[in-house]
Amino acid sequence: TDYKIEGKNVSDLNSTLKRFPKKTQKVFLLELISLALNSNDKLMAEDEVFKELLEVWNLERYDFNKMKRWVDAFNDLLVEGYILLEDK
Repeated sequence: TDYKIEGKNVSDLNSTLKRFPKKTQKVFLLELISLALNSNDKLMAEDEVFKELLEVWNLERYDFNKMKRWVDAFNDLLVEGYILLEDK
């Protein structure tokens, strides 16, 4: 599925998420990181999104980088899975 950010900034999304449990918020944060890493949309500049995520979620750089590494590793596994499925 292709996702599209439509006029929403991270601060707006965060205020909406406040009503959800912390676990749901973390899942959403991982998805935002993934979107920023995989976006072809030049308007969604990765560094700008990451900076805003750090500020809005009040994250330490180390914790954020740990999440980013997890997303990178998951994306690599996903690609490897697709390759395995295509091999005959």
